[in-house]
Amino acid sequence: MAAGAIDPAGGARPPLRLFEAQRAVLSFLVPRHRKWLLALGVTMPLLAAFETAVLGFLALYVSAVANPEAFAASGIAARIRGAGIPLPEDHRTLILSLSALVVACVLVKNACVSLFSYGITKIAESISAYFGTRFLQGVIAMPYEWHIARNSSDLATTLCWRELIGAGLVRNSLQILSDLVLIAFLSLMLIAVRPVVSLAVLAAAGASGFLIFRWIGPRLDRKSNAYRSHVASINREALQILGGIKEIKLFGAGARLRSAVGRMLDLSTVQAKRNLLVRMPRDLLEFLGIAVLAGAVAGMTLQGDASSAGIAGTVTLLAVTAWRVLPAVTRVANTLSESRVALPMVSQVIGHLERFREEERRAAVRAEPSLPVRFTKRIRVEGLSFTYAGRAAPALAGIDFSIAKGETVGLVGPSGAGKSTLADLLSGLLAPTEGRILIDETPLTDAGRAEWMRMIGYVSQAPFLADDTLAANIAFGEPEDRIDRELVEACCDQAHLGEVVASLPRGIDSTIGERGVGLSGGQRQRVAIARALYRRPQVIILDEATSALDAASEAMIRDTISSLHGAVTMIIISHGLGTVRACDTLLWIENGRLRMAGDAPLVMRSYTGPA
Repeated sequence: MAAGAIDPAGGARPPLRLFEAQRAVLSFLVPRHRKWLLALGVTMPLLAAFETAVLGFLALYVSAVANPEAFAASGIAARIRGAGIPLPEDHRTLILSLSALVVACVLVKNACVSLFSYGITKIAESISAYFGTRFLQGVIAMPYEWHIARNSSDLATTLCWRELIGAGLVRNSLQILSDLVLIAFLSLMLIAVRPVVSLAVLAAAGASGFLIFRWIGPRLDRKSNAYRSHVASINREALQILGGIKEIKLFGAGARLRSAVGRMLDLSTVQAKRNLLVRMPRDLLEFLGIAVLAGAVAGMTLQGDASSAGIAGTVTLLAVTAWRVLPAVTRVANTLSESRVALPMVSQVIGHLERFREEERRAAVRAEPSLPVRFTKRIRVEGLSFTYAGRAAPALAGIDFSIAKGETVGLVGPSGAGKSTLADLLSGLLAPTEGRILIDETPLTDAGRAEWMRMIGYVSQAPFLADDTLAANIAFGEPEDRIDRELVEACCDQAHLGEVVASLPRGIDSTIGERGVGLSGGQRQRVAIARALYRRPQVIILDEATSALDAASEAMIRDTISSLHGAVTMIIISHGLGTVRACDTLLWIENGRLRMAGDAPLVMRSYTGPA
């Protein structure tokens, strides 16, 4: 794949099966997560054995309370005495002793179960946080061209679905495994006591559960895929409506609002049917469990060859076991359904993470030792060409020019000529498809790209401003405690923001609102210029920075540009000549090619684009 090329799929993949998703998640986990999972796996059979013993003892306790004489004369009591454990002869003392012991055992058992449940929740939430971190790191690390082809709303929605990896997959998988281990231990206990009845009960319950999930599973998968599609579409429409609220208020929501409302109505129907399918296995299995238990009791009663005490003891054991098994079975059914519901969303997160990991491996293969970048003389471009992925025609082809340090260069040409693409290449955001960029005669490669980008100050036509303080926006990316306030104020003065700062209630510590809503268009551009200056750049790129401004705001920015002339290398992009008249050199770009380059007055006399 050529430098700068991207994968059009961008992380899209068909939904995984449950075991495939579990294996994929395990492949991303770090050693500490694997150790926690191993510790929980070792704890499961120990806890299940302890809980089985407690339930067996509880059945014994109920039998003793119901008929103390029969219990004292039973074989179980004889084996207890044979093990060296004394049993009180007085029935009242026996029941009081057993009652105290039952309370203590149940208390300890519940404490252990609570600690185990906390452990499951803790590891699940930790894994969700880890996957969220990996996702954000992966998004940031992806090539800029990949971002051009992505929808930010889809990425934000996918990031929200990271919770489903922890809560919807890891926690559910651990809970299912824990419940299955408990069911296995309790089933073995039942088989040891009443093998025929127990095997009949287990076979009937297992066959019923299999048939239920065989019927519900595919339907649940279809509803879950529809749910994922509707949620992504709704979030995309909502972000576009909220992002363009001014236009929506002026021109009306129209088709976008109708589309979002329609999607929401469709989603409500899908979600209702999905929730019904999620609950259905639990309700059916609960009914079947009670029916099978009642059938077992009826069969034992009709058998007629067991004593009433024996039947009472077995029925008690079955009832006590069912008291734990039925909730465990219904939990397994419910968590299996919830896991299947989460799989389409989990698959999308994993698909992106696999794409990020693939890019990390590619970057590691072509990684070079970091090289220092020195810019003391000039930037030279040789045979520069660039083609966006998925497009046949190049955006730029055969570009050659040079920029001396301290020079102010204007890039002019009609919209779509390739000016912004050239700026992205010069800034290091994009890598050339062909040709090269040389800094002081040293080719700009991946080894020096990061350091070169730290030398760049960038001002776009629509700069991103966070819902934060003016100081935080200017020192963008700096931790609050490391912001150089004196430098922020100096940059504000240099960008002609002094009056703006004075008008704000808390000066540079005032919040300017989402996207800088509290500022005018010209003020937002000057904040972006101050941000570029805060980095102490050697090169400043202004991409159509004045195209949407009034004359007064444009004049202020021209004054700022004029004050920087010679002190820093500037590349000014414009489709007209108003902002670039004072440039040293003009590059006229048209149809992706350099049509003319030279002194500004010379190029301006020949330029046929917008004035």
